[in-house]
Amino acid sequence: MKLYLYPTSSLELIRYLRSTNGVEGLMGQPMRKRIITDAINTTHAMNELGPTAQRWLDHIRNPVQAFVSDRSKGTSTKQLVTHVHSDFMPYGAIIDLGHGICACSPHFMFMQLAAELDLIE
Repeated sequence: MKLYLYPTSSLELIRYLRSTNGVEGLMGQPMRKRIITDAINTTHAMNELGPTAQRWLDHIRNPVQAFVSDRSKGTSTKQLVTHVHSDFMPYGAIIDLGHGICACSPHFMFMQLAAELDLIE
């Protein structure tokens, strides 16, 4: 199981990783996965991630926002809010950062946020 961060949470994690490790802080592998069927969708599963993942998640505002593939797997708690993305993910849209955490790539993040924010934001 992996935590697929939504664009806003991805941005916060990328900012943190780059502030501590420079541009090289984003050393991850683009995923070839087309549908995110193995997404973490509960707070309990999120809390079972390893110590490095927990340290990274401490630098994301609560609630952590993540993708799931099906509405029935969705949740909304004080710690985790999920967003359904049942479409195919284009290659390179998701970067596997390791430790059970995947983030949106910068170009996919921009496309997703542009669709929901107003022009000024």
